[in-house]
Amino acid sequence: MKYTNNQPGYILTLTLGLIMLAMFLSTYVFNRGFIFARVSQTMVDREKARQLAFGGIQLAIAQLSVTEKKESKQEQPQSQQNKNSPQAQAQEAPLTDAKVVLKEVVPLLNQQQSLKLSRTVEGIDAAMAITLGSEEGKININRLYDFEKHAFIGEGQPNGDMKKFFQELFGLIKGKMNVDLFPEFEKFLKERKYPLNDVTELLTVKGFEVFKNTIFYDPAGKKDAIYLTDIFTISSGKKEIDPWLFSHSIIQLYLPKGAQKKLSSEEIGKTAKEQSNWKTDWNTIFKPVYGVEYSALPANFAQLFNPTFSPKIFSVLSSAKVGKVTVIIWVLLDREKGSGKDAAPVVKIRTVYLV
Repeated sequence: MKYTNNQPGYILTLTLGLIMLAMFLSTYVFNRGFIFARVSQTMVDREKARQLAFGGIQLAIAQLSVTEKKESKQEQPQSQQNKNSPQAQAQEAPLTDAKVVLKEVVPLLNQQQSLKLSRTVEGIDAAMAITLGSEEGKININRLYDFEKHAFIGEGQPNGDMKKFFQELFGLIKGKMNVDLFPEFEKFLKERKYPLNDVTELLTVKGFEVFKNTIFYDPAGKKDAIYLTDIFTISSGKKEIDPWLFSHSIIQLYLPKGAQKKLSSEEIGKTAKEQSNWKTDWNTIFKPVYGVEYSALPANFAQLFNPTFSPKIFSVLSSAKVGKVTVIIWVLLDREKGSGKDAAPVVKIRTVYLV
């Protein structure tokens, strides 16, 4: 008996089904390949950006390793050569390490330094930026609170009451952030049995989430913005704060007009001293800069000014962009004097944060 398939068009239907399956498979493979290529390129760009960001840290270390510049002096006429004159002695006297930092590093603080790299010169199209800061220009929480007595240093005393200082500080922060953080801050410290291990622990305190997008100082952000780790520190090792090293956020809180002028290296060299009496020196050095007299500063703030200039702990925010990928690193650096007479300072990485 002869079999006959009377279903019309089954071959066409089967053919169309196979074609659709082939199209689906080819589209799937193409999409997977396209996504893999994009992801692979992103991963490559991210690694390049990470390496460049760490390169920015090395650039900051080089700037902090600066020593006195030895410049050859041209011969002066015999009539002008008087080695015993005060001016000649001042020129010939070698600069101390502290004065080198004042002249060469202080002008760089809180200022973004940008670099543009090109494939034709450096071998890569990228953008880099670094911003130096000093931890001695911020408020050290661990030095102003006694975690054994569960009280602020000097609390209840007529002078040096750090509770009053923090109340004033958080009053200024309230004016910027529109939230009163002091009650929860005090509660957090009183319930804690040991010093802070990191300033970012404050983000766990009720209300401090207002800083979630302003943790590390960003010079590209709003000019009057304040940043959590730019106000507070636990790394300076001092309860004092150095006016030469004020962070951006401290300036925005206590000197809201900001710097009216930027002191040059030459100007700093003329006015800077390793040991200062800020009751008299402030008006000479910083009144022209901030437009504020010493007597107009909050007393609880001014009493924390460090008379001795001896910075050791610096921070650097380093960013690098390759393609569409940006990597940002924030690092704490220890700077120590070199052991020899003309030895360069030793700068070591203490802590690294991937922002």
